[in-house]
Amino acid sequence: MKSIKQSLPDIDVVDSQLKSILEGDLPKFIKATQDTRARVKSSLLFALTSIAFLVALSVFLYLSGVNYETWPSKFIIMLALLWATVLLISGRSWFMNTQLLAREINMALVPVFGALFDRQFLYTHNRGDTSTIKSLLSDSSLMTDKNITIGADDSYQSFGEQPVDFHELTVTSKQSRGPKGESRDVLVFKGLFMVATLPKSHNAETYITTDNDRSGFANRSFWSDLLEHGKVKETVLEWNDFEEDLHVATDNPSIAREILNPEFMQDLHTWWLEHKLDIRISFKQDKLYLLIPETTISISTTTSSERLSAIKHYATSLAKPMWRGFLLVEDASK
Repeated sequence: MKSIKQSLPDIDVVDSQLKSILEGDLPKFIKATQDTRARVKSSLLFALTSIAFLVALSVFLYLSGVNYETWPSKFIIMLALLWATVLLISGRSWFMNTQLLAREINMALVPVFGALFDRQFLYTHNRGDTSTIKSLLSDSSLMTDKNITIGADDSYQSFGEQPVDFHELTVTSKQSRGPKGESRDVLVFKGLFMVATLPKSHNAETYITTDNDRSGFANRSFWSDLLEHGKVKETVLEWNDFEEDLHVATDNPSIAREILNPEFMQDLHTWWLEHKLDIRISFKQDKLYLLIPETTISISTTTSSERLSAIKHYATSLAKPMWRGFLLVEDASK
């Protein structure tokens, strides 16, 4: 098995390889999802037709000045109510088929990702159960705010020299605003939560974040929360030429220097320069936890298009952060 750096040295190669794989597998990919795709389109068309009919009927009743006590008027009203029921049913059908299509497309992407990264992949739909994700986030200490709501969608498990799991994740927080203290949900994270098993266990806790993130997601100081516990302290690595952008905290500087080799820090800083987004990483025992922001991922939705460009756009939203995660796991495993 080739290393990720050998087979996919940069994002341009990832992009071209993904396009090539999808071009070759497109007929098979479309065939695997075409029945549900057709149901999504037909249920959406029926729902839109129902809406148009209800609007036209409402305008007719308003402009004609119908006497609602007459039997013809009552019949029209009953017809409108019946059509409203049909609209609700067709809308529900469209929603359920959309959810099913998202799962089928994600399953169809398994062999695509397997060919791209030269690893075996397994897809899991979480069915709204976030207990496992919450437990992993708690273990990672990467989300310290208690007043958050976690939305977990699908997961991909990859099997290679180091098992790596990717979870699609959104995190929202209730924030007060205005003199009356009204609260609103604010999106504080959207992307992939990666959990990797490293070949060697380290009896230490080590954390990395970016400069802007020391003030925390959702206006809460993630970094301060870590330091206040007294277990970890900020540490300067001799080869961290990017300490203005990347910050390290650990309870064992010697082990941190062993894990965070120059190659790891260089690849992490390259990602930060490309995106300028906040990233969080923690190392605990033999686990590497990573929150990779990716605003382009689609939670619970996908594309109903059969165009290569649309399917590639959706696949790329997952492949890019996966590729970056695999790179960092390789670096930390050396």
